Amino acid sequence: RFHDKIEPMLETLQLMQSRLCQPPAIPAEVDKIREQIADNKSISAELDKLLPSFQTLIQKGGELIRRSQGLEKESALDMLSFYWEDIKSKSEEREAKLLDVLDLAEKFWYDMTALLTTIRDTQDIVRDLEDPGIDPSLIKQQIEAAEAIKAETDGLREELEFVRNLGADLIISCGETETQKLRKLLMRLVY
Repeated sequence: RFHDKIEPMLETLQLMQSRLCQPPAIPAEVDKIREQIADNKSISAELDKLLPSFQTLIQKGGELIRRSQGLEKESALDMLSFYWEDIKSKSEEREAKLLDVLDLAEKFWYDMTALLTTIRDTQDIVRDLEDPGIDPSLIKQQIEAAEAIKAETDGLREELEFVRNLGADLIISCGETETQKLRKLLMRLVY
């Protein structure tokens, strides 16, 4: 009877462990990372649902071992405990990694959007500049506008470098397909 109950639990835990051993590559998009966090949480929820059965099997198995000196049963309990702890550990590690990448991705995409908006605004200002004037007061205004644009573009270099560094960190954290997409995006931004 003990084997009839422990075998299905072992199979279930083995399947859960295999899902965690080969997780999908981490995406760069915030929504997709959140989906993976939700998937990872579902594994934890499955484990929580199995907890009462797991505890009962460990307790009953321990009693059986004490009564019968059954090494086979002890080995099955050891495997059960190993899978349980391994799943918990891998799930927690995966969640921590996903949360770190989520934080990085949120910063990257927010700063990338802000940088692109600033670049577009600066381009609009340059496009709206009037032709060089002859009137000294107009020339003075145009010089002031040009200095403001220069200061703005100098600030963009710093922002660009910051976004580039965030992108490089995100590339390191993501899967290969995401790495290629991010590299292309960063290359377009630089040139």
